[in-house]
Amino acid sequence: MGRSELSENGSSDGPWERKRARTKQAIQRHALRLFSEQGYHATTVEQVAAAADLAPSTVFRYFPTKHDLVVIDDDLILIRPFIAPFRAQPAELGVVAALHNAVRTAFDDTGASRQEHVDLQNRARLVVSIPEAWAANMGSLTTVIRVMSELFAERAGRDSTDPEILSLTRMLCGSMTVAWLTAGNGDEFDLPAILEDTVAHLRTGFDL
Repeated sequence: MGRSELSENGSSDGPWERKRARTKQAIQRHALRLFSEQGYHATTVEQVAAAADLAPSTVFRYFPTKHDLVVIDDDLILIRPFIAPFRAQPAELGVVAALHNAVRTAFDDTGASRQEHVDLQNRARLVVSIPEAWAANMGSLTTVIRVMSELFAERAGRDSTDPEILSLTRMLCGSMTVAWLTAGNGDEFDLPAILEDTVAHLRTGFDL
């Protein structure tokens, strides 16, 4: 898994790094397509390499094992889009109000982000159906909980272990985790809508 920091980006953007990132994304996209068409266990790394017009050894340089092809290597990929918008909210707004505004503005409809969303949804479906990949991604949840707690504590002027900070973080992470698990049963994994709905209910309460 990647090592992530509490920032909106954490990687170098030099030409070599950009080329490497594009190659890795292309390999994973071909792998996801083949896994969807043929099934995970029926697809070989050699087939993925052929689809990407690369040698199998090149694929293994980017993805040491087959199940790494469906592992999310950015621990914060699910929440990174709203870190900067959240921090940019007016200082007078509380944590929940700032989060609500940030979620509304963080996810745009550009072609690139739409493709990233589709890729993430495909990976989510695959991850929950492959025990090895699901286990490998569990570390991401721990990182997300830690980073979200730090982010909320930063705005509230509290410690990240404050009970209210942790409760809010766990509710949000719980919503995302349940949605991730449900995605394996064929439901849509629409993270922006899930977060919007969850935060809206946190602001207004539940009519139960």
